[in-house]
Amino acid sequence: MQVLHIRGIDQLSTTKDIRVVLNRDHPRLISKECRISEPMKMARDTLSATLTVEKAVADAILSKGELRVGLVNSSVTEHVQVENVPNAAPTIKKLEPEMDRIDHYYAEDVVRLGTYLQNARIKTFAHWANKRATKLDQEGVRALD
Repeated sequence: MQVLHIRGIDQLSTTKDIRVVLNRDHPRLISKECRISEPMKMARDTLSATLTVEKAVADAILSKGELRVGLVNSSVTEHVQVENVPNAAPTIKKLEPEMDRIDHYYAEDVVRLGTYLQNARIKTFAHWANKRATKLDQEGVRALD
């Protein structure tokens, strides 16, 4: 027995619709041992279901790559069993001191950058003010005391 994953099923379709499609597309291959899970809601208002069939039937379905269920062509792939991922909290606890050190250096860099930009603005303004004062002196305009 092999498990297949049908993805992108029309939202109005049911397990009966999937069984009808399988009987229509593979009439000689489908037997009573064909198990179809209840469709589950997925993204973009579509459904997905798992299909457990014999190896020969699975190969025939996978060779085509899709099933027309309802109004759309649904993709069929081998079902991949995902193992449970262990809790990541202990790893995060170990990394917290390192993260604090990185945050500290990052904060210093931000302050350094802010100071640099502030100095650059002051220098730019000072340069502009000197240029303006020189121009006013050349025109004979006296600065207010």
